[in-house]
Amino acid sequence: MTPSPTFTRVTAAVLAVTSFGACEIVQLAEQAGSKQVAVGTLLHTPETYVPAAAFSFDDYLEGFADGGVPDLDAGITLPAFTAAAVFFGQRQGDSLDSTPIGTTGATGTLIQEGGPTYPLEELGEGNYALSIDAGVTYVNGGSYRFEFSHGGQTYVTGVKDAPPRENIRQLHPDTGFIEMDARTTLTLTRPDPSLDDDRDIAFVNVFRVAGDGQDQAPTWTNIPSDATGLIKLVVAPNDWKRTTVVIPETAFPNADETYVVMLMTAKIGLPQSKNLFSASAVIAGAADIGIVKTRK
Repeated sequence: MTPSPTFTRVTAAVLAVTSFGACEIVQLAEQAGSKQVAVGTLLHTPETYVPAAAFSFDDYLEGFADGGVPDLDAGITLPAFTAAAVFFGQRQGDSLDSTPIGTTGATGTLIQEGGPTYPLEELGEGNYALSIDAGVTYVNGGSYRFEFSHGGQTYVTGVKDAPPRENIRQLHPDTGFIEMDARTTLTLTRPDPSLDDDRDIAFVNVFRVAGDGQDQAPTWTNIPSDATGLIKLVVAPNDWKRTTVVIPETAFPNADETYVVMLMTAKIGLPQSKNLFSASAVIAGAADIGIVKTRK
C-alpha cells in the first residue's frame, strides 16, 4: 500500500532530526501507520519570589482578604511545581488536522528512569494527568516515559536528557522585576546552545499574579492547546526554536498589574513502542521566570 502524503511528511520530519539504524527504520514505518497516539507534557516551574514592590497596593492586599496583617516588605513566594499531562487516543483519518478521539479506561503511568513510578489519574475524554500531590521530581538530564496499558497492549513514549532551564537575561533585572507600560511587547533573547547541540524548543506562558497567588488562565501563551497542536509541533518545531521570542502587547493588558512570565525550555521525545503513531511525543522542560509590573 502506498503511504499517504501526510505519513510521508511526518516520517520525513522525524528522520530530519533523528539518526536511525535499520531496525529503527522498520519501526518508524510501522509507527507511521499506527492509529493510536499519545502526546504528553512534563513541565517544571521553580519556586519564585515576587517582591512587594512589584505589586500595586490593592493587588498585594488580595493576599490578606481573609484576615491577617500584611507585611508590606515581604512579597510572596510562588511554590515550585511539576505537572504531567497526557492525551491518549485514536487518530481519525490521515490528516494532522483531524481531532483524535480519546481512549478511556487505560492504565497510565509516568516512569522516571532510576526513580519512582507515578500512576496517572484519568480525567476523561482521553486525558490523563498526575494528581496534584504526586510529588514527582524534575531532574535535569533525566529520562522519563509514559506507559499506557489498554486492550492487552502496552504503549510507550518518552524523553531523554530533560533540559535545564535557560537563563533569560531580560527576565532578571537588578530591581528584581521588569517595569513597563501596559499593552507593550516584551522581547526575550535565548542564549546560544552549545556547539554540539541543536536548540531546544521553548514555550512562553504569561499569568497575572496578585497577593493571593497566580491566576490559573494565562493572559497569553504559545503552547499548543490540544493534541492536534502538539502533533503539529512535533512535525514542524521551528517556530518554537527561535533565538528571539516576542511576547505581544495583549499579554499585558492592564495598567498597574503584576505578571509572571515563564519561558519553558523543552525537549521532544518520540515513541518507544512501534504501536504508537510516529508523531506521538513527550515534551519535557523547565522554566525560567521573570516578573513584570505595568505602570499606572
